[in-house]
Amino acid sequence: MDGLITAFEAINDTRSSQGKRHSLTHITVMFVVAMLHGYFDMEEIHDFCKSKEDWFDARLDLWAGIPCRTTFGNVLSSIPAEVFMGTFIGWVNQVSKEQRSHIIIDGKGIKAAAEKVAGQRTP
Repeated sequence: MDGLITAFEAINDTRSSQGKRHSLTHITVMFVVAMLHGYFDMEEIHDFCKSKEDWFDARLDLWAGIPCRTTFGNVLSSIPAEVFMGTFIGWVNQVSKEQRSHIIIDGKGIKAAAEKVAGQRTP
């Protein structure tokens, strides 16, 4: 978990500090953990994170609790797709090297994400 937190701390938070209640790192880490558990819809991600709030709080020290689904969507959409994907892939590579194992990720999900980054559909 520390590696995931460290990886996503590198993403620059471009949001205004006014009214900001949730850390960008906290939101991205919760999002990745939810995705790795098979949740992709913002409402499902919120519900998953809410059900694991104690677990997340113990690791992230959440000062404002779990963000609402709208906050998840708004904050995540503010991160350029190539930045998010680059950070995620870098973290996966690091985990693979440390664990000396492979991480299996749904190919359709990766293809859709890669298409979004490239702004086009792959053949």
